[in-house]
Amino acid sequence: IAKIVHEKNLQSTEQKINYFKSKKRIGLDMTFSHAKDLSVLCLLYDNRAHEIVRDEMKKMVDKVNEHLIYTRGYTETGERVREKAEALIQVFEHHTTRSLDPELHYHCFVSNTVLRSRDNALVSLSSEKLFDASHTLRIETNYRLASRLMNELGFNAYLDHRGALRVSEDDRI
Repeated sequence: IAKIVHEKNLQSTEQKINYFKSKKRIGLDMTFSHAKDLSVLCLLYDNRAHEIVRDEMKKMVDKVNEHLIYTRGYTETGERVREKAEALIQVFEHHTTRSLDPELHYHCFVSNTVLRSRDNALVSLSSEKLFDASHTLRIETNYRLASRLMNELGFNAYLDHRGALRVSEDDRI
């Protein structure tokens, strides 16, 4: 989401809302990429680390559906409100970049059509909460991954200055 905001030069909240509420969009692609060191570790050396990454991605998707999926609605007096909904979120795991370098990454495609909780009606996604939370979700997921890789597998795992997860197989703690 942050990449789209940057590429489209969407600066104000109003610009972001107008772009993402477009009826032409079938959904949002939230991409979670991992550093090459973690990608190599998971894909070539330690399937246990790969399973931990998959498990944490599933938890993140569940958290998105539980806490961040809403639609816009109106009260009887015409006041705008957000209403809880559920989304179809498809997760695609990829192992390489376009140039075939190792890069474990996930495309989490959030459908623009969501199921409103109160009446099970199919309505449009209100994506503001996803925008606001995308960076925090990435850091929280990376933090949990680092903790599990250290505690369960004994790897030296940490977050760098950007919040990206780094891991070293050579420097086991």
